[in-house]
Amino acid sequence: MAGVAALLPDRVSEKALYATLTGGFALGAIAGDRLLVRPYDHTESESRLVQYGAAAGALVALAVPVLAQSDNTHLIFGAATIGGVLGTLLTEQLIAPQRAGNGLGILRGSEPAVGKRTDANLRFSPESALLAGLGLKGNHSIVSVTF
Repeated sequence: MAGVAALLPDRVSEKALYATLTGGFALGAIAGDRLLVRPYDHTESESRLVQYGAAAGALVALAVPVLAQSDNTHLIFGAATIGGVLGTLLTEQLIAPQRAGNGLGILRGSEPAVGKRTDANLRFSPESALLAGLGLKGNHSIVSVTF
């Protein structure tokens, strides 16, 4: 969302602003799902560390416009975006999560799953919600439950 905000012109209508920021949020959610979530089995603590790394990177990068005493919104949002992305990448490299398909997340592949699983898993698909919201024909599984 911040990346899209950095690209917006200074004068924009309120409708266009909200539509663009919503599109940037949806695009970021889909890109994050495809690039970070699906290829790796993050534990809950690893996912929190990635969030903290992104926030820390954005805060560190915001030092540039603060030290320059700039009120340019493009510079502020651009710095926050670049810092957040770099913070996320650095955190991913430091925690080195396990690749997907090598275990059941928390089990980390070292312990075999034995017996029946009694928990239910709920999965939300933002890309299917977007496609269904756009009115595209087809089967769009927005929410799925596995047992």
